[in-house]
Amino acid sequence: MLIGVSGFDDARLASVDAACRSVDVLSGLLSDPMLGLWRPGQVTVIRDPGSASELVERIAVLAAGASGTFLVCYVGCAVVSASGQVYLAVGCTRADRLESTAVAWSSLAGVLGSCPALVRRVILDCAVSGALPAGGGLADLTRMDGVDMLIAAGRSVGGARSVARDGGCTDFVGELVDLIGVGIPTKPAWLGLTDVYPSLCERLLARDVGLPEYGSAEGSSFIANAAVGKVQRATILLRDATRVAHSINPPAQRVNALADIAEGVACVDPEQAARLAYAIAGDSLKPETLTRVARALAITAPHHATQLLDDAQRLAGSIRDHRTRTLILSTIVWGLARTDLDRAQRLAGSITDDHDRAMASTGIVKSLVLTDPDRAEQLAYAITEPYWRSCALLNVSERLATTNADKAERVLHDAEHVIRSMTDLGVRAMTLADVARLWATSFPQRAGRVLDDAVRLAYSITDVPSRVLSLTNVVQEMADMDPGRADTLIDDAENLARSITDPQSMATALAFVVRALATTAPSQAEHLAYSITEKHSRVSALVTVAQRWTQNR
Repeated sequence: MLIGVSGFDDARLASVDAACRSVDVLSGLLSDPMLGLWRPGQVTVIRDPGSASELVERIAVLAAGASGTFLVCYVGCAVVSASGQVYLAVGCTRADRLESTAVAWSSLAGVLGSCPALVRRVILDCAVSGALPAGGGLADLTRMDGVDMLIAAGRSVGGARSVARDGGCTDFVGELVDLIGVGIPTKPAWLGLTDVYPSLCERLLARDVGLPEYGSAEGSSFIANAAVGKVQRATILLRDATRVAHSINPPAQRVNALADIAEGVACVDPEQAARLAYAIAGDSLKPETLTRVARALAITAPHHATQLLDDAQRLAGSIRDHRTRTLILSTIVWGLARTDLDRAQRLAGSITDDHDRAMASTGIVKSLVLTDPDRAEQLAYAITEPYWRSCALLNVSERLATTNADKAERVLHDAEHVIRSMTDLGVRAMTLADVARLWATSFPQRAGRVLDDAVRLAYSITDVPSRVLSLTNVVQEMADMDPGRADTLIDDAENLARSITDPQSMATALAFVVRALATTAPSQAEHLAYSITEKHSRVSALVTVAQRWTQNR
């Protein structure tokens, strides 16, 4: 919660002209998708509140509902009474009636003391009216047990507080924002106030500005370190995921987690990814993992991908269970389609199971459409299984949109017709969201209606874990189309996930949320991934974010 108070009715209180601008800049920083801890909807900004009692009530309401980290930042004027009590001024505050017109620090302290958040943090950037303790500062009058506090306090001298920075921020906020913007090379990937404080003091000293006071209850992070590059972040995530995976029991779950990591490592170290994949045990899991890694390497390391797919196909041929064998072969087709389309088509033709053959054919369409869209269209229409047929048609429509708009619209209309006939609500919602994304370029009104249908279907699912999965799938398809709505869906999905009482199901649902959030806000997704306690879901979430960081290079 960020509160900025620029001016006061009482001329005895020093105005802080840059207060509102400062909290606006901080809001953008704290919700920055690449750096921030919070999503935009989780940051409340209050500019020039008119009533102290209403402000305390708003803080209390937000504090009561906080769960992870709760931050209160006030930029304005702090008033110290004759008895040594601290008050935070609002627009109507009167210096001679502080108890009834200002926010008493004791009231705010009471709210923070009862806040259920795991981490509570206060930042004060204030002009100060009144007498501070001899040899002490504002921190001596506001210190709280269990609360991180960073306090920048300057003596007011009967008038506007001096602001000597470009951009309209206070000196303290401006230097804090600039520091976070460049990061601190010697510090970890996530910064706490303990990490930021020494460098912040150096910058303020260089500007001949008074130093802030700092008191730490713990060392938790509040912002990502901009000095840590995206590949380095991915490497750290994968290292942490590997450490967690090796501690998983029973062994079967550990192997599954290591398979996830092998696929993730492909984005930073192809040779290491291949070694990890070959080390996976299990008759069916090993070829599946080789294929997953190969697909991840198809563009960046095609030679590695080809070798992995050769070995995956050889191992799959020895699997006795027909259903398992054909399913793995269909996934191999998806990998081969990127490196050897003719071979992929031959392998797809050998698959006898209708569903798996439809899946394999869709993989071929996805690659074939790049070079021969007419042939890809014919193959897409030949697929009989509704879900895979719709996926193939959507791929064709998206490719044709730049070369043959009329045909693209016809194919998209046919895909939508197939999708609306599906009985699985979750699948229908996800694929309708993809349809809406494609309609958005040519028929935005129709796109809006289709998206409304997709969202309505997702919310109509009664099973909570399934609803979370559906909402997050929809978000991944429509995030670029309607970012504000996507943020709302993610907030709802996370709240639903946290309402699940079974720990395993909750962790799985939160991993779904991480996957959706990573598409638009990898920093917040990373922080959420680390909060997941169940080990396999945590590994899956960390790998998801690592892959997203490398895609955003």
